[in-house]
Amino acid sequence: MRHAVIAIDGPAGTGKTTSAREVARRLGFAYIDSGALYRAIALAASRDGIEDPDDPRVGLLLERLPIHAQPGTETFRVRIGDADVTAHLRDPDVTSLASKLAVRADARARVCAWLRELAATGPAVIEGRDIGTTVFPDAELKVFMTAELDERARRRLLDLRKEGIDTRQEDVARSIEERDSRDTAREVAPLRRAPDAVLVDTTRTDVEGQVGRIIEEWKRRAHPRRQWQYATDQWFVRATARLLWGLCVEGVENVPRSGGVVLASNHKSYLDPLLVGAVLPRKIYYLAKKELFHIPLVATWLRARNVIPIDREGFDRAALSRALDVLAGGSALLLFPEGTRIRRAGLGPPREGIAMLVARANVPVVPVHVRGSWHGERDRWLGGGIRVRFGKPLGIGPVPEGRSGRLLFPEISDRIMRAIAELAAD
Repeated sequence: MRHAVIAIDGPAGTGKTTSAREVARRLGFAYIDSGALYRAIALAASRDGIEDPDDPRVGLLLERLPIHAQPGTETFRVRIGDADVTAHLRDPDVTSLASKLAVRADARARVCAWLRELAATGPAVIEGRDIGTTVFPDAELKVFMTAELDERARRRLLDLRKEGIDTRQEDVARSIEERDSRDTAREVAPLRRAPDAVLVDTTRTDVEGQVGRIIEEWKRRAHPRRQWQYATDQWFVRATARLLWGLCVEGVENVPRSGGVVLASNHKSYLDPLLVGAVLPRKIYYLAKKELFHIPLVATWLRARNVIPIDREGFDRAALSRALDVLAGGSALLLFPEGTRIRRAGLGPPREGIAMLVARANVPVVPVHVRGSWHGERDRWLGGGIRVRFGKPLGIGPVPEGRSGRLLFPEISDRIMRAIAELAAD
C-alpha cells in the first residue's frame, strides 16, 4: 500500500545525499532523508537537556514528539511542532547524538513508521542505512553506495569547512570509522548491503556517473513493468468506454506531450479521472480525497496509479507540496477545481486551492470537459455517449508571492472555470 521506492543505503561520506536528491529531481520523485528524522529526535532531546542516549526520558520524548516532514524533489524539510528546524539538523553536536540515538530500537521503530507514512504519499527516493533491508525490503530498486575511507573523509572534511568548521582529515576519518562500527554492530537494523542491492562504488565516480547508474537500473528493473501496467489500464478503460458508451475524444492534441501541465476538469462521476487518464498519450498523476484511502483495497489500487491523497477540509500542505513536485518534475497532474462531484447542470464554484497551486507551479493549464460520465446525462446505458474534450492551454503565471499574488486567485479560478464551461458547448 505505497508508491514506488528507490532505497539508497550506505555509510557516511559515500555520496548518498547528493545522488539521492539528483535522482529524485530527474525522476520527479520525492526525496526523503531518513537521517534528518534521527537528527530531529536528537535536536529535540538536546533541547530537553538529554545528552545520554540511554536516558529514560528518550522513550517519553519519542511518544509525544511532534515531528512533521515535508519532502520535495530536492529538499527535505523537517518541523518540530510549528518550527522549521532543518537548518539546525547538521550541527555537529546534533549529528553526534543522532548516531547514538539511532541504536535504540524504539527510535528506529518510530522513524521506520514515519518513513512508511511518507512513502504512501507518492514515489520516493529514500536514503539511509537500513532502507532496503528493514524499512522497505520490497523496494523496487535497492542501491548500496560505498567508497574508500580516505575519500569519504576528504569529502566530509570539505563539507565541514564549507560550514566553517576547522578540523583535520585524520580526525574526520576516525569519526567516520566509529560511526561505521556503531552502524554495523548494532543489534537492531544494522548497516549491511541487501542481497539484491546494486553496489555503487563512488571512490572514483563523479556525481553524474553515480546518478546515471541508478537511473539506468531504475529504468531497467522497475519502470518497464509499471509502464506496462499503466498502458494496460489505459487500454481497458478506453475499450470499455467505447464499447458501452461510444467514447468520443476531442482536442487531445492540445495537451503538451512533455513538461509539467495541470489538467483542470469538471467532475460528475468517479469515471472522470479514469476516462481522462485513459485517453492521454502520457502518464498523469491525480489528486483524490483522502477518505478514499481509508478503504484498504481502494487505497492499494489508488497508490499504484499515482493518486495523491488530499484533505479537502483544510489547507493540505503535504498534498500541495507533492503536487508541485510532480509538476516541477515534468509530469501531468489532473485535478477537479470544484473539489467534488457536481451532479446538476452547469459547473460548481471553484475552490481556492486550484488557483494557489497553478500560481505557484507556473505551468500550462489545459481545461477539460467530460460529458456523459454520469448516468443522469445519458439517454440510455449502452451507446449513451461520453465525450472528453480538451481545450487550448492557458498560460497563467508567474504570479507574485504574498498578498499581491493572493489577490489574483479569484481571477485565476474564474478564468479556468470559464474555459471549462466553453468546452461544454456542443
